[in-house]
Amino acid sequence: MRIADRFKYDLFMYQFNNVKTSLDRIQEQMAKQKRVLRPSDDPVAYAISVDLRAESVIYDQLERNILRVTTFGKVYDTVFGTMKDLLAEAKSVAINHAAGSMDDALRKNAVKQVESIIEQLVALGNTVVGDTYVFGGKKSNSAPFRLNPDYSVDFIVPEGSEQGNDIFIDRGNKAQYTISGRDAFYNRSKTIYESPNNKYRGEMILNTTDLAYVVDGTNNTIYRNGSAITLTQGTYTGATLASEIQTRLNELETGHAVTYDASTRRFTFANNTTNNITLDWSNPGSTAGQMLGFSAVDATVLANGGWDKSDVDTGTTSFQVEILDNGYYQYSVNGGAMSGPVAINGGTFIDGSTEANAINRGIRITFITTEGLTEGDSFEIKDYSIFEMLKNLRDTLSDPLSNNANWSRTNIAKIDEGLNIIRRNTAYVGTNLQTMDRLTEANNARQNRTAKIISDTMDADLAQLATEYSNLSTIYQSLMYSFTKIQELGLLNFLK
Repeated sequence: MRIADRFKYDLFMYQFNNVKTSLDRIQEQMAKQKRVLRPSDDPVAYAISVDLRAESVIYDQLERNILRVTTFGKVYDTVFGTMKDLLAEAKSVAINHAAGSMDDALRKNAVKQVESIIEQLVALGNTVVGDTYVFGGKKSNSAPFRLNPDYSVDFIVPEGSEQGNDIFIDRGNKAQYTISGRDAFYNRSKTIYESPNNKYRGEMILNTTDLAYVVDGTNNTIYRNGSAITLTQGTYTGATLASEIQTRLNELETGHAVTYDASTRRFTFANNTTNNITLDWSNPGSTAGQMLGFSAVDATVLANGGWDKSDVDTGTTSFQVEILDNGYYQYSVNGGAMSGPVAINGGTFIDGSTEANAINRGIRITFITTEGLTEGDSFEIKDYSIFEMLKNLRDTLSDPLSNNANWSRTNIAKIDEGLNIIRRNTAYVGTNLQTMDRLTEANNARQNRTAKIISDTMDADLAQLATEYSNLSTIYQSLMYSFTKIQELGLLNFLK
């Protein structure tokens, strides 16, 4: 059988175009240094590459997040170092004052020195990184501290926004990259602050530094899915109250977990059941809600791990005590109206009751001696504050008539408490920075490993491509030569 010249020509052109296409592809691969340029080149390799590139994007984001935590950590390390130096300076002033050797000129200089320390601490508290106030908690776009003319300092972050911000630093793992001003300058242990103008020179003690949670008939009910849950009446710590609530919830349906965080004085309700639940905080009968720190808004808690946390700190209660005559004092709660007279050292709680209740929160104040207690002497029981302690030092130095060196002697320990807060935060920051160093190394290793796999999968072997290119170029040149010869044939020969 005779093969027509037209068929030979078509076959030649087919081979010619194949070689040309292969040559073009190799040229593109060499230019981009990639073996796989499009899905059709190697569908499996291309799919692997897409997955790995998505993985690489995650690692890039984690790298930025880790860098953010590290940047803030270094800022905090510097800030806390400066705070430590300032409090050490304040302690030195208090020690010198306690020695009773300050004349009027030295005392006035000491006042200016303490005022300068307070001003510098406020400036440190309002430190900004980029557009973020580092102690602003979740309201980090405005200054968290305000210095008043009397050198008192207000922490003006709303209570629900005080906590620090966190960020993912690994798959499923977050790290807190900002520290709340509440954690940096305050302590949640109750402390007695005495007015520097007091005539009393004795000591006072509290029976506890933590408030009790007292459940009685007025605050013993929680509503869940419309059903009332009654708590056992009694006096609890935060942890034991959480355990009591968990027990009562699990009597209805197993799978509830209730915890108490002493560092924030908040409760968390976790729903590990298979059904969504509603905590009916808006129900007027849900009388335990305020004690537990929940606003009057219902919360739907999702099944299999959903949770609801207290909206506010449950331990901010403070007391003001003012000495009356004839062995009595009066008190107020949270700045409210003063009470009737209560016997000093009567062996009762601060409100004169013989038992802990929702008013006294289990707090009792005892005066080691009543000698020198004078009508008008005042004391405040509230959370520890570095600023409050320094203001009291400044006030006692400012009054030339008082010049209460005894106040400085008895309150040096309060400065040490401030130094303890700084040491605790410094240790936290140091641990965090070490963790970020380890995570940086691990993340870099993952990025390098992913990049290598992508390279092995997608990148071209340039030496091999050069060989293929040389071979195809030779073939292509031969075909081009043949093509020119074909073009020299007559039209009649071609059509035979």
